Amino acid sequence: KCSLLACHNYWHIALYYIELGKYDEALSYYTREIEERIKSGAMLDIVDASSILLRFHMEGISVDNRWKSLLPIIKPHISDHILAFNDAHIRMVIEGCNDSTIRKNHCDSITSFIDNNSGDNNERTRNLGKLICDAITSYYNGDYHKVVQTLAPIRHNVYNIGGSNAQRDIFTQLLIHSALSSTEIDDHKLGKVILEERNMVKKNSSLGQRLLNKYNQLK
Repeated sequence: KCSLLACHNYWHIALYYIELGKYDEALSYYTREIEERIKSGAMLDIVDASSILLRFHMEGISVDNRWKSLLPIIKPHISDHILAFNDAHIRMVIEGCNDSTIRKNHCDSITSFIDNNSGDNNERTRNLGKLICDAITSYYNGDYHKVVQTLAPIRHNVYNIGGSNAQRDIFTQLLIHSALSSTEIDDHKLGKVILEERNMVKKNSSLGQRLLNKYNQLK
């Protein structure tokens, strides 16, 4: 057994079911295998849980109060800023819970970190992490055009934030969903381009087909 990676392995299984549109199966894995393991407080487990819940949200699937169980776990890490990648997932939890006080604390802490520190993660946070956090907030505010304006210029550099291709796909999905939900026709066109790029990498993607169907309904 390797308990360190158990949650992450189940994350991959849940991801597979979300990709197929089998939400009940994915939610079952989350509840049975992932939600219990976030009590470890390990950042990898928090990253897994938050990214799964955001995927459900973008797919229009209710997760009830599951975000709330993550909030007390991320609170001690609000001012860590060890990885910009982690900060992005912390912001997912904050927005999922719609906690304005913690949101302000997180925003202020990121700004202070950028202004008063140096190093690799400072640069990544300045150039990528803060923008991704801002985009997540804009998404939850329903400002989809703002998400596109924020993420589109940096989308080819997001790999620098860290994480695996599978983990970073959440940011591609966020951009596509936002582009297709925007009221701007140019955003729709860009969303189609990015979706086609994703489908070239993830061939025969059921999620990709669902997003393509959404685009076609915009015509």
